[in-house]
Amino acid sequence: MKKVLVTGCNIGIGFSILNEFLKQKYYVIACFRKKNQKNKELVYSLKKKYKNNLSDYYFDLEKEDQVIKQTKKISKVHEKIDVIINNAATIDVTPFLFSKLEIGKKIFDINLFSQVLILQILIKNMIRNKKGSIINISSISGERGEEGRALYSASKSALINLTKSLSKEMGRYNIRVNAISPGLIETRMLGAHTKKSVINKIVENLPLKRVGKPDEVAKLALFLASDDSSYITGQNIRVNGGLL
Repeated sequence: MKKVLVTGCNIGIGFSILNEFLKQKYYVIACFRKKNQKNKELVYSLKKKYKNNLSDYYFDLEKEDQVIKQTKKISKVHEKIDVIINNAATIDVTPFLFSKLEIGKKIFDINLFSQVLILQILIKNMIRNKKGSIINISSISGERGEEGRALYSASKSALINLTKSLSKEMGRYNIRVNAISPGLIETRMLGAHTKKSVINKIVENLPLKRVGKPDEVAKLALFLASDDSSYITGQNIRVNGGLL
């Protein structure tokens, strides 16, 4: 049974990825920020449904010591991890001139540097096993830049370029590294940080004329995790309904 590690599993795209991989009989190492009642109940229900093909870990991606401690624990318990999906992220919607550096540091800690720490620890296992697939969930903001989201866009752009650089280093070990950049996806983050009028205006100009669904991102992640994508690495694949 193949193992996949996924961060940010409790909502949105991460939750869809978690479900999709469990349905396809992967063993999922699910990473959450908080060990609260809601997450514990979610894990319990999934373990019951999928016959315990799931283990749960809790750490705040903003806390470097927690990330290192828990990731090292994961590395010892799960010596063979086939797929790593860096999905967890945070966002801030503020005009650049009013953006606070402390918020920017938080965004980069969660969206980039925590991913670096996780990968630096777990890639060693993949190198020993001479195989692996790493999938970084970026954003169209990382390519286009978005008004009022300068620091978020910068963090996601950095993640795309980390993906490309890492693919060049890891190819010799048969480890593939790709990024997915979702566009407008029906998640809580979209509703909380984008006005409905703005969403409607963008949708009018999309060839597919609709907002995407989280499972449409999850299915691409599943493809990139599988041997069906064995000759794909260093790519940033857009899931955006044709947004240019």
